[in-house]
Amino acid sequence: MLEISEADLNNETIALLQKSAELIYPSDSLRLKQKESFNKDYLHKILIATKDNEPVARLAIYNNPNLIYNGTQAACIGNFECIHDDATAKTIIDKAVQIVKSELKLNFIIGPMNGSTWDNYRFSLHHNSPNFFLESYHHLYYNDLFKNSGFQPIAQYISSLDRELTHDTLEISKLYEHFTKLEVTLRNIELTNYESELEKVYHLSKDAFKTNFLYSPLSLASFKEKYLAVKQLVNPEFVLMAEDNKKNLIGFIFAIDDLYNSEHRSLIIKTIARKNEKHWSGLGSILGNTVIKRAFDKKYFSVIHAFMIEDATSRGLSNKFTGKVYKNYALYGNQLG
Repeated sequence: MLEISEADLNNETIALLQKSAELIYPSDSLRLKQKESFNKDYLHKILIATKDNEPVARLAIYNNPNLIYNGTQAACIGNFECIHDDATAKTIIDKAVQIVKSELKLNFIIGPMNGSTWDNYRFSLHHNSPNFFLESYHHLYYNDLFKNSGFQPIAQYISSLDRELTHDTLEISKLYEHFTKLEVTLRNIELTNYESELEKVYHLSKDAFKTNFLYSPLSLASFKEKYLAVKQLVNPEFVLMAEDNKKNLIGFIFAIDDLYNSEHRSLIIKTIARKNEKHWSGLGSILGNTVIKRAFDKKYFSVIHAFMIEDATSRGLSNKFTGKVYKNYALYGNQLG
């Protein structure tokens, strides 16, 4: 008989959650090598489904007051794992729905999302291409489990792969001339002042991302924690800061080596951002071009543009750098009756 229990995040629960993943994935799965995180700021409750005293499914319910969809607050569920069984998935998701409606008084759920878009979210739609570093791994049937439990896609995302590393096109050259006249300069991030550099990036990110789909703010402490965790992996030549003539940060790009690719040297462009003023339009292309040129000069085989929401802007940016769709992802929502 399937039983659903509620749990707080403590060492005993973490051990049980890890055991559930070990039962759901083969021992050599990439998933078991990836560290799991919980957004403690928004975590409301953890649900664990057991059958014959073995954990067969689990999820976390998050109550993020800043998560707005179609003008109203939405809850989200994340940290989802489940055996390949519709009935099990529906039982634990239905329990989450009941809690969201009765305790949180909310009528829309987004998932998978571990609290916010600063955390892991989205499901991969295929495994046709190898996973890259920073990309979560999960069973593909999770998409069907969500859809069969009442969820529908609310956004599509892509990662693109650029093997040509085309750079310094005529269009880009004109942009360089434009920003040179504006006295914009690019420099590498300073690892010796990494925390103070992160503070600048944090404040720019708040401005740059505030109009993004499902954006919610993040504290400076949490932002630093995320980026300090990868400091030892940062190559300053691939994390660039763009400054105006008064040394104010107006844009940045964060790229990191694909540590999962053992066959070729590949670089992942994770984030490009600039100040929202139209005055700085085109700066993202300059930052992307500079990183791609450096990757080309250092004999990298490819560059991945990671996790772009599928719209005209992302398609245009990817096409500008000869990127081809490499991975597809979906984010789901459920309007509660």
